[in-house]
Amino acid sequence: MDYGHISELRYFNFLFLILGLVYIFRYFKRPGRKISYLPGIGLGFITSIVSLIPFAFFLYVYFTYIDLDLLLKIKSGSSLMGSYLTPLASAIGVAIEGAAYGVIISFVIMQYYKSSLTNREFVTGSSKGVN
Repeated sequence: MDYGHISELRYFNFLFLILGLVYIFRYFKRPGRKISYLPGIGLGFITSIVSLIPFAFFLYVYFTYIDLDLLLKIKSGSSLMGSYLTPLASAIGVAIEGAAYGVIISFVIMQYYKSSLTNREFVTGSSKGVN
């Protein structure tokens, strides 16, 4: 399964992250519930972290025990990390990259959900007295 050279597979990870975050925001944005701006971005960040921890662990196990040759191929083709690339460094790097993507995607999604609040709800952060 020599998929290491296909960099477009990264877009599938991005797509799954977008779909997962949209789903979680829709779940928390049920009728009668409001999501404030910063807590919404925090929700996206936490959701990203929770989903990335098992993936980073899988990546570490995969590079350590299953396919060390793939890590060596990546090492030889990488001028940035090169000799410093280890299974642990790759897992941490993927987790950091995914968390950053999660914050960015949450920011974009919250632009949509923020616009669905009334001006008063947005400014005060609550929906008291507003139907």
